[in-house]
Amino acid sequence: MSEAFVATIKKDYVYTSDCKDAQTVMKLFKEWIKDYNHVAPHSGLGMKSPVEYRKLMDRVV
Repeated sequence: MSEAFVATIKKDYVYTSDCKDAQTVMKLFKEWIKDYNHVAPHSGLGMKSPVEYRKLMDRVV
């Protein structure tokens, strides 16, 4: 599971960003995680972000 997460972060964020130094990466990392959890669709969650999926599941219960 963690390997899939790392691969996704690399593919969707690291390889498409200007990661010129460690300070830049650390600043961007917070934005990447926010996008990953709030915006990016996840196939395992029916193409919803984790936040969207959680809201949907909270309504169902």
